[in-house]
Amino acid sequence: MSNNETVAAIDVGSNSIKLLVGSRGSSTRVIQTEFTETLETRISSGISRKLPSLTEDAIQAGTDAIAELAHLARVYSPVDIQIVATSAVRDALNGHDFVESVLDATGLKIRILSGTEEATLIGKGLRCDPELPSTSKFIQMDIGGGSLELIRFSQGQIENAISLQLGAVRLTERFIENRDTPVGSDIEALIQSHVVSELVKSEFPFAPYEDPLIATGGAFSVTRAVLA
Repeated sequence: MSNNETVAAIDVGSNSIKLLVGSRGSSTRVIQTEFTETLETRISSGISRKLPSLTEDAIQAGTDAIAELAHLARVYSPVDIQIVATSAVRDALNGHDFVESVLDATGLKIRILSGTEEATLIGKGLRCDPELPSTSKFIQMDIGGGSLELIRFSQGQIENAISLQLGAVRLTERFIENRDTPVGSDIEALIQSHVVSELVKSEFPFAPYEDPLIATGGAFSVTRAVLA
């Protein structure tokens, strides 16, 4: 991105589809936000199945949402509109049907990120945050609907970046049958055991454990709002 150019990014997540329109001023490398919008679509219904696929309704809802967000973005005359898709589309057997639907409706092509690409871009995005503490050694944990990303930083640079299938929607669909009642201790224990097992298998370097943990993503945003 050149100085003062405006660009737009659309992030197709499992729960929502987000738009960010931003620019970079001549005196800073921090992205200046011009406009943001989030549309709740939850295209990931059924993501926990062994052979997940996007429903026709999900494909249509996602396509309509992207078309609306692209229209909003064009108000700012961006030099480029980039669309990326993450866990829900990446894991779906018919993810490319969704890509084709959006291309036909908007003329815009979706880039389906690998898990490592998603984790790396999440980490790079965090480094643009002017509110980030000056610490250069920490772990970032980002929980979305379909996946969990873990990023370790050392000397301010990404050292490790992985993506695991431990998103909030995925775990809910797999372990919680009745979502209208509080989760019992037995279900909590099952979820905890599964998460710990997957973290151990990932061999992600959590040590040294005194390094700060920075939490990002929709699940943590909701948790913060509940606790506020």
